[in-house]
Amino acid sequence: PPQQQQQSSADAPTGTPAGRRNAQPRRTRANDRSAAAAAEGEGPGAAGSSRPGTRPWPLPDLRNSSTALTLFTAERKLRLREEVREMFTFAFDNYMTHAFPHDELDPIHCSGRSADPDPRNLNVNDVLGNYSLTLIDSLDTLAIMGHRAEFVQAVQRVIDTVSFDQNTTVQVFEANIRVLGGLLSAHLLMENEELDLRPAGYDGELLHLAHDLAARLMPAFDSPTGLPYPRVNLRHGVPAGWRNDTCTAGAGSLLLEFGVLSRLLHDPTYELAARRAAFALWDRRSPRTGLLGSVIDVNTGHWVDPMSGVGAGVDSFYEYMLKAAILFGREEYFSLFRNTYSKALKLSRDPNVPVFLNVHMHTGAIMNTWIDSLQAYVPALQVLSGDVHSAMFAHAVYTTLWQRYGALPERFNWQLRQPDFSVYPLRPELAEATYILYRSTRDPHYLDVGELLVRDLQRHARVRCGFATLHDVGNKAQREDRMESFFLSETLKYLYLLFDEGNMLHTTLQDFVFTTQAHILPLAPEFHTQDPDFTDGRTVALDSEDDYFNGYDVDDASGDDDYYDDDDEAEEDDEEDDAGGQGKRVRRRGRRRRSRTPAKDATAGRRGFPPTWHPALPNSRQNQPLLDQHKTSSKARRERRRHRKRVRSCPAVPKWSGLFDPLGKRYRNLVKEIFGG
Repeated sequence: PPQQQQQSSADAPTGTPAGRRNAQPRRTRANDRSAAAAAEGEGPGAAGSSRPGTRPWPLPDLRNSSTALTLFTAERKLRLREEVREMFTFAFDNYMTHAFPHDELDPIHCSGRSADPDPRNLNVNDVLGNYSLTLIDSLDTLAIMGHRAEFVQAVQRVIDTVSFDQNTTVQVFEANIRVLGGLLSAHLLMENEELDLRPAGYDGELLHLAHDLAARLMPAFDSPTGLPYPRVNLRHGVPAGWRNDTCTAGAGSLLLEFGVLSRLLHDPTYELAARRAAFALWDRRSPRTGLLGSVIDVNTGHWVDPMSGVGAGVDSFYEYMLKAAILFGREEYFSLFRNTYSKALKLSRDPNVPVFLNVHMHTGAIMNTWIDSLQAYVPALQVLSGDVHSAMFAHAVYTTLWQRYGALPERFNWQLRQPDFSVYPLRPELAEATYILYRSTRDPHYLDVGELLVRDLQRHARVRCGFATLHDVGNKAQREDRMESFFLSETLKYLYLLFDEGNMLHTTLQDFVFTTQAHILPLAPEFHTQDPDFTDGRTVALDSEDDYFNGYDVDDASGDDDYYDDDDEAEEDDEEDDAGGQGKRVRRRGRRRRSRTPAKDATAGRRGFPPTWHPALPNSRQNQPLLDQHKTSSKARRERRRHRKRVRSCPAVPKWSGLFDPLGKRYRNLVKEIFGG
């Protein structure tokens, strides 16, 4: 039947053109090794394997994928885009049918969920506030997916039914990123005439609702330190007798939404409050390392949890400082980002573990041996900061974990090599990083990863009325009856945009930033106001010892050892002269290249890792690990130069097109050993 043929074509093995079921994949050494391992009862394709049919490497072996460019045709991307749209429509329609006006949908029992009467249930009450959370959080996703009629209807329902005059206590951070961000994003999209989303009779009602919510959150900032209390009652203000400790991300990730609201209202009150909170965290950084902790006491300003890193508790602080610098054009925000982010990158790496570690903010010592799923956002931040190559390495770790479990566990212990906390609540961070990396590299490998995510979500999380949280990634039959709003506002949004080349964000809007909840804030000239009323006069100087990206050759696709001083970029090297086809060698004269001899230190014997491309490594010999011989050979350098010439001469070929392996066998094997199972 035609349906069976279409399904068989969709399930064709990698390397086989769609529709040709009898075509044989190209024979490679990697495939031979995989087949041999499967025949012997070992490897990912062996009988009894938890992930049958997976590839022989943690990621597709790009060195043997010259057909990768032809795998994702326009028809295949269109089919995947429509599949993601159907997933969203299925979940959203069930929410509107079975749960609205409640905050969330319970997809197994097909019912609604709102704030728990028991105030001690913080897992629920921190997010839910009896204000139709999922509807507000999904507004801009409706617009992006082209559901204009449903978007107009949803906006009208928000205007008619939502009220923030509720006797509920919510977390300031969650209410800000989910509700305030959703209202502002939908309002700004409707104000853009080119998008043609504004319904007849709309008069800024969503902006008025956003103003009302922000005013109810403002009592949280009335603290001795300027840091916001973590929770606030929408009707009565800060509740008495509640906890006073807040995480760095919660206190420092308010600037985008509060800043945009201030500029739309021409009232600096909200931005100044969020700005004071960000600087209050900066003032309490470790004087020894420059790191921030993860939990701080709002009243005393003392750190409750000194754990630092780039994961949960700190993650979105770096993101918001960089994006605030982009959105508002203020140098002090960029200085805050560079000074804190570069220290976190530099001190959270270990030569033997290919992840960002959790370290003590005062000593840099490793505090535990787990990573969390929120760290999967880091590649997206690295791309935004200009470090695409490093993002590819970080992305490989979480793709490997997903391939192993079909989902991302909340915490994975890289020493025990098993999850510490096995829940997967449909988080979006890996989908976000995959989308951002694809937009920056156009490497079809990331489309392949996106399809893997779609397939596993459909297979393991889809239930009767939506998509359910996986209670245990090792036993996916165990599900929790909850579908958090970020699944619609983030996870499916990023997957849809991954496969939709002609989306309005890519063609009409173009210049925008995503909030940490994936809400869209367009860049606008009026947001770059230098009105002194919108600043408290605080400035931050760049650390003179901060050599983040100093001399780092971002354009170098090979990821080898191109470290130079900014004023010493000329090099002396052999290069083939293609003029006249004679293949003559010419010598390009220049100032002497910096010596590559590594120092005799503790890392000198650990060859090949950490990769020398990493921006956290300063421009000095003593911090460069020993380089692989094949990477420093003149023959390898000439081959990489030839490849770069081919890429530049053929713009249709993506830079990371599979013509070579950008990660390297050594790094792949290390990731596979620790995370691949």
